[in-house]
Amino acid sequence: MEYRYDEFEIVSVRSDCKLVDTESYERRYIRAGRDPLSPGVYIVHWADGVQQRRFDEHANFIGPFPNLRDAHCRMKELREQGSAGSGRHS
Repeated sequence: MEYRYDEFEIVSVRSDCKLVDTESYERRYIRAGRDPLSPGVYIVHWADGVQQRRFDEHANFIGPFPNLRDAHCRMKELREQGSAGSGRHS
């Protein structure tokens, strides 16, 4: 399967403010004014025009999903729809 990681990325949230990205790097995420994400698998979608993909207030987290397979299936649906407008957003 081919995915458009320029629009979406699947990450695994491990704890408050820490996640593992597609390349298996541990990254910090920021949720300005929001509660931390629950541990689990998420799809990250960035707003149009974002030059640097940072896990900050410009990142839209969709999930959590129970497993990676479910996240990939949902990401495929989002890609086919052309937007991340309908999903569980956090």
